Amino acid sequence: VRPIRLFSSSAAVWNRFGSFVGALIRLAGSSRKPI
Repeated sequence: VRPIRLFSSSAAVWNRFGSFVGALIRLAGSSRKPI
């Protein structure tokens, strides 16, 4: 069985996780440095 489906699903999960972490970092940065 080729792990193509598993890789694609994990890539989607990592993409969501990365965007979520990016949003948290953005929120933390804006709260630390108020413009």
